[in-house]
Amino acid sequence: MQRNSLFKTLIFLAICATLLTAGCDGDGDHYTVATPDATETLVLGEATTDLGNTTFRQTVDMQDTDTNEYFPGQANIWNISSDFSLSDGGDDQFDGVMRLNVDATSFTSQNYTDLTFYTPAVTIDDGVKVAEVVESLGETYDGGSEILALNGTYSVAMNMIYDARLAQVIDLSTAVAPVNLTWQWDLTIDDGSFSGTDAKMDVVLRSTADGSVVATLYSIDSGEETDHTVSLNDYVGQQVVLSFEYSSSGDYGTLIDDISIVDGNTQEFVSNGDFETGNLTGWTTNEPEELQNFTSAAETIADLTVTRSFYTVPDKSWGRWVDVFTNETAAAITTTIQYEHNLGSDDYGILYLTPGTDGQALTGWDAEADSGYDPGSSSNDRDFAFVFGDVTEVLFTSATGLDTGDGSDSITHNYNVTVEPGETIAIVNFVVMNGIDTNMTATDETALATAIDAEVTNILSDFWTDGQYRTGMTQAQIDAIINL
Repeated sequence: MQRNSLFKTLIFLAICATLLTAGCDGDGDHYTVATPDATETLVLGEATTDLGNTTFRQTVDMQDTDTNEYFPGQANIWNISSDFSLSDGGDDQFDGVMRLNVDATSFTSQNYTDLTFYTPAVTIDDGVKVAEVVESLGETYDGGSEILALNGTYSVAMNMIYDARLAQVIDLSTAVAPVNLTWQWDLTIDDGSFSGTDAKMDVVLRSTADGSVVATLYSIDSGEETDHTVSLNDYVGQQVVLSFEYSSSGDYGTLIDDISIVDGNTQEFVSNGDFETGNLTGWTTNEPEELQNFTSAAETIADLTVTRSFYTVPDKSWGRWVDVFTNETAAAITTTIQYEHNLGSDDYGILYLTPGTDGQALTGWDAEADSGYDPGSSSNDRDFAFVFGDVTEVLFTSATGLDTGDGSDSITHNYNVTVEPGETIAIVNFVVMNGIDTNMTATDETALATAIDAEVTNILSDFWTDGQYRTGMTQAQIDAIINL
């Protein structure tokens, strides 16, 4: 059974009627509108002892100029808070959304050690990025200042993923002691919102034969901005792999520059250590298998046993929440499951039920006045949508026009459910983001976030036929879905 036939939709709208006028397509349709991905095979999630991050960069093109990217080609972030809400989105789209309450009691914060990570892993083919030579890491709206290349025109940026490695084979067979490795960096180490992670940077030597670690030259679990010198005298006459190995889960990245190994004859053994070629010539990066699918420990809320799961793929426009509720008591439990959202656009959001979805999704864009698109400004947030399926109630108030500021940044959607003794139900929600700010071209409040709306339609129409939207879920979760 794919849909709970008893789950009826009742929508309460606090919204200006002009936003629902049929056929309005606004002025945002000059943007790139992604075509649907080819239908993908369902891959069920399996629990693993491997670990991953809790903040993930979204590999989508930045098509506005409101803020710089978090990494080249990655406009937004899925920064998941310890209660499994989405903190921000990367362009201040949100001030905390997907907060879960059961019978007015909140799902509480978890530690990193409470989490279980699930397959499938995502790779470079899915949009994972490891390292790239850059002139700078750009300023972000929330106080992150621009980091210029550390020396010369270029530095290498290492991305915040769970396993990022930048390596080069070093042949010291002709080296003459003393031999010293030097480098400089502007290093950020971030645990994300879940305490207890093992975020760090290691500088290691690995064997050219089997890749095993020969020596750890330097290891640090906190940020710093400094130069380093390490003796390699013990490795004269050998061939080794020098590897910078980064694991971090936050908003910003790390720049490294002027990597050099010089011996007593002033012979240089590192190729392109200053990255002034403008590329990674001489260096290799790993092919990480990142886990971006994780589940909370169970909590008991209003007599229901509750778990939360989050999953995303870097080059998808959506992130997915699967919340599972089990009644382990001897009596039926009737309750309200509520999701609370607070928007970064504050009271300037243009909000509308996504056209053609029968009230199962809500789209929004920020209608605050053009602030000149200062990269340090939180105005003019990018477009978004919530996909909630069959829902009991949606409460929201849209602004009535450009820069009127008379809407509400608070949104809730609720499900009234009865869970029988021994029964498990699952509620699936999607959040959709891209690199477009419809406000940049909108002439009035009837403009639609066309690309976002298209992806919402794909999700709702293809959820049960296209495996990508269920991949990473367990069969038990899929069998318990009531809202799609």
